[in-house]
Amino acid sequence: RSEGGEHFRKTILRLDAPQTPSSSKFKFLELHSLGGESVLAVDGEGRVRSARLETENVNISSTLSVDEGRLSLKKGILSVDKGTLSVDKGRIDVQKSDVTISESNVRIVKGQLDISTDEEFILRAETNIDNTTLFEIEGNGRTNIHRGGIHVDSGGLHVVSGGIDLEAGGLRVQAGGLNIADGGIVTK
Repeated sequence: RSEGGEHFRKTILRLDAPQTPSSSKFKFLELHSLGGESVLAVDGEGRVRSARLETENVNISSTLSVDEGRLSLKKGILSVDKGTLSVDKGRIDVQKSDVTISESNVRIVKGQLDISTDEEFILRAETNIDNTTLFEIEGNGRTNIHRGGIHVDSGGLHVVSGGIDLEAGGLRVQAGGLNIADGGIVTK
């Protein structure tokens, strides 16, 4: 104890093995419930296996690994500070919740974004400047552009069916002319 007798300053309990454990079954410590179930075990390499862990704070300097089961957060925030949340050959499920991405980018590399919904809108983009909707994609696939229009650098615009209706602004051809394969021009 310290001089005042209030704080421990040295090791209270130390277990020494006479040699390096040669089996993963070796345990420094194991606690069993009344029914004989192992509830806490510390093996020879320092791995701690627990049926349940409740604590105020956990600081992990290297790796947190969940071999089976799940990592559950009932309340609070899962925070990654200056690091990476990595999922390898798995998935992240978000149910009945919102995902907010602030001042960051979303990149999809060698993958795709699949959206399945019964909602009215699949995707809606708004600006924080004046809370105006820029564009939205409806559940039926219709895309509504409220601001900014469509600018095509290359590839053109191909409409298989449905045609093009202009309500205002007219049609301006900057170069290349106008070729009509069938139907002609009707003016009213």
